[in-house]
Amino acid sequence: MRKILFFLLLLSGLIYSNEGKTDFVHHIGFWAGSTTGIGISYRYKPADWSIQFEFLPYYYKDTVFLSAGTSFQKYLVETEWSALLLYLGLSGIYNIYDYEYSESENNWKKERRVIGSVNLGFGPGFELKLLDRFIVSLCIGYGIFYQFQPQNEVMINFTGEGGIYYRF
Repeated sequence: MRKILFFLLLLSGLIYSNEGKTDFVHHIGFWAGSTTGIGISYRYKPADWSIQFEFLPYYYKDTVFLSAGTSFQKYLVETEWSALLLYLGLSGIYNIYDYEYSESENNWKKERRVIGSVNLGFGPGFELKLLDRFIVSLCIGYGIFYQFQPQNEVMINFTGEGGIYYRF
């Protein structure tokens, strides 16, 4: 609880130290994308480009999920309340879990599954700026998915990405 209060106090200090500025270069939020990563996200936007990082570790009993990614955005058009951009993203996902299935009515089997993949994607995106400090970002594109666990497979498909950010 003390750590949360310390974090909120630190965050509020950062917020009020930026009062009067309209250029917010730091963004923090949540992002979900099949080629850019899933999780807590940090974005640095100093000019008409930005770089963002996503990370989500999850562990519970015998289940492990890890997603890490990064992406680069180039802003083509920006207005006071919206932006049009291009993105390039790279992510990795690793998942270990138990899978139960039925071979017959009373015969249940359990097996351990491991899935790992590296994903690359690119495409256009759109941002909507809300209440001066919040951004909703949506991207669509094309992705290349290389699954190395349990067997080697390559898939090329459409992809969707999106998130919400707080700017400071």
